[in-house]
Amino acid sequence: MPYSPEVSRPPLVRVVLESMAVAAVTLGYLWLWRLYGFDAVDEGTQLFQIARAAGGALPYTDFETGYTPGYFAIHAWLWEAGGFVAIRTMLVVVHSVVAATVYALLRDSGGRISACVGVAVVVAFLLPVSLDQGAPSNIPYPGWLALPAVLMAAALLAELGEGHSARRHSWIIFLAGLGAAFAFAVKPNTGLFLLAGAGLAVAASWRTTHAVERWCSWLLRAIAAVALVFLLYPVLWSRLGVALFVPALLAVVVAGPVREGGRRTALADLAILSAGFLLPTLPWLGVLFSRLGFAETLQNVFFVGAGGRSVLDAYALEAPEFLPGMLVLTSAALGAMWLARSRAARLAPWLLLFGAVLGAGFAFRNGMRPLAENILFWWCPLVLSVGLLTVGSGEERQRERTLLILAAFLLLTAYPRPDLTHIAQIGPLVLLAGLSTWRRSSREWFFERRRDGARTFTAAGILAGVFFLLAVGRMVPTLVPRLTEPLVTEKLGPGFSIEVLESRAAPYRAMGEVVTRIRRETRPGEPVFTFPDLAGLALLADRPSPFYYVYFVPGRPNAEEAMRVAANWGEVGPVVAIFGEPSVPVFVGAPKYFRHLLDFVRERSRPIDVVAGVTIRRVEP
Repeated sequence: MPYSPEVSRPPLVRVVLESMAVAAVTLGYLWLWRLYGFDAVDEGTQLFQIARAAGGALPYTDFETGYTPGYFAIHAWLWEAGGFVAIRTMLVVVHSVVAATVYALLRDSGGRISACVGVAVVVAFLLPVSLDQGAPSNIPYPGWLALPAVLMAAALLAELGEGHSARRHSWIIFLAGLGAAFAFAVKPNTGLFLLAGAGLAVAASWRTTHAVERWCSWLLRAIAAVALVFLLYPVLWSRLGVALFVPALLAVVVAGPVREGGRRTALADLAILSAGFLLPTLPWLGVLFSRLGFAETLQNVFFVGAGGRSVLDAYALEAPEFLPGMLVLTSAALGAMWLARSRAARLAPWLLLFGAVLGAGFAFRNGMRPLAENILFWWCPLVLSVGLLTVGSGEERQRERTLLILAAFLLLTAYPRPDLTHIAQIGPLVLLAGLSTWRRSSREWFFERRRDGARTFTAAGILAGVFFLLAVGRMVPTLVPRLTEPLVTEKLGPGFSIEVLESRAAPYRAMGEVVTRIRRETRPGEPVFTFPDLAGLALLADRPSPFYYVYFVPGRPNAEEAMRVAANWGEVGPVVAIFGEPSVPVFVGAPKYFRHLLDFVRERSRPIDVVAGVTIRRVEP
């Protein structure tokens, strides 16, 4: 993406106005998908738990969840304000703000073209849409809420080491701690990894001329390295383990203090960062400790202990494989970086351009989606590793080093599920870090100097066009039908009206039929039991299911814990039981794994109908 090292920072007013325009365009695009589709598994289950929290139920006490009270407090308020429409509207606004923030950060340190292309890549590849299921960006994943706090902390910490006053230096660190605290309140692992990355980024601004800074740096990095091994040891030698461990370990190494002299700040910095994180966190965490106890809080919030480890194992996925197109693109990128430092530097842009075109050919030949998702995962550790290996320890590269350290640690949130949704929730930060390395390594070959002293674009301008066309190519297959084909409104249940293409409406009509039958077999307020991933149907039918476990992933809960449903069966008194074939891979083994629970339910119920593959059973008194 074009960048000139001679371009000075644009005026702040111009950046703000351009960012607002980017937010408006992004908002307009995402608004087209705001009410499109509905994912009964992920979205339905999360909205069901949010509705229970809005009704006064307590997470970890009344229902099992991996999400923290801050997440439920925000969404419960939105639920009461306007149901799922209010939540989706909030998410559209959040994504637009993220796009504008990415643009502002790229525009502040580079050109307008690179900023626009960066935003196009974020929206097209990290916020995809399925014409059958809708947009994952509409599902209230906690990572969407945490992402603005991550970008805020990154933008602040990237300013460290630029000659600020002691007071401003302290405020930057304190606000970064607050950002980590907010992220922790909605998504614990994101908050903790942001805090760890912030600590290392701050340590990277210290000076080796002071013994305290040296010892604090060694201690902090040793703790981080041990924590990495402890976290990833179950998958350390797998593709996923290597992809996450290598850049994080390099970040630990790179976080050593710079060699120039300066004032002592280590102890004060650590205290200020800790204060920023702990002041908002201790009150609600203390309430949890008093209500649940120490061990259960560690298990539910931090996933520490046998129970926490079983949760990670239940959701574990392997990293995607290297596809041919991915190999072509990676080889071209690494080859171009090598050429850039040789006498054949002028060939580097053309090699990169050739790799991008050839990679696009593989994408269209073998399917854009698999290659795109593989690239989005593997380019994260590859780009970060190359950047960390070449960034050096000079103070002039403090900004790049900070972004790389933060991105490397936030990449750990992809464990144990390195799928597109989790990559999308930290992708903008990786993009910012990667482009900082790109600019630094390509200053000698992005532009060529004419005899009159002016600089002109080489193949990099064409390359930016290739990236932009790839982004457009990712969006066109869904955007064109959305704008040209008939759209219908489907009412899935009380308060749940969605939009969908008429040609894709059949599954939603079937879902509506299931909901209608559930409502016909029950009266308002009568509870139901769902298995394994159908809590969303209870939500759509406006029927309670006040069990502690409302979804059944093999291992979460384990087979013994699942029998808690049987223990509470008489107290809850469900009227119907709703069974369905698992539609998501993580639930596939549920019927066999939870066979004792299913035997218990079947012994106390009889089948009355099968609607759209969903079995409805009447519970015998």
